[in-house]
Amino acid sequence: MSGTVLNPKKQIPAVGTSSVEVPPGSPIFHPDDPVKILSSSAKLVGIDDILNGVYGFSKTHTGVVGESGLSIGVSGDGPGIGVWGNSETGDGVVGNGRRGVVGESKTFQGVFGKSTDNAGVVGESQNLHGVFGICHNPNGGGVFGTNNAGGFGLIGASDSGTGVSGTGGGFGVIGVSA
Repeated sequence: MSGTVLNPKKQIPAVGTSSVEVPPGSPIFHPDDPVKILSSSAKLVGIDDILNGVYGFSKTHTGVVGESGLSIGVSGDGPGIGVWGNSETGDGVVGNGRRGVVGESKTFQGVFGKSTDNAGVVGESQNLHGVFGICHNPNGGGVFGTNNAGGFGLIGASDSGTGVSGTGGGFGVIGVSA
């Protein structure tokens, strides 16, 4: 497995506090001294050249559960997809936490969404922006929209306020037509 690495020996302090005790020998993320996750470090191992390594099924509860007191509850690593979620009637993958879902990539999109009949990506918030973007390059935009079929690149709408608003050190909003 070539994914996330753990070091069960090297101790590092907990992030943001020194009052959290870390038991000796606990698996702690440490990028300076990584140890690969191996089948020899697990209590239950399923290995097969053709079939699934591990399978879980339940008629009324979760098929497979992973939980950890100090590390990752469930980890996946694969040549194409690390973790796959699929549901005929519900959500394929759900995340709940400080950030529900995090996606990172050095060379491609961090998070990608695609749909044939609905929005590719949707953001919703009760008290802040539904979608927020920030760019650290003077030639990029915090939010970018384009339409390769002749429609609008960006649309703004509001039931009772301003549809599109812009502020800037130069122009607030610029529009160019062919």
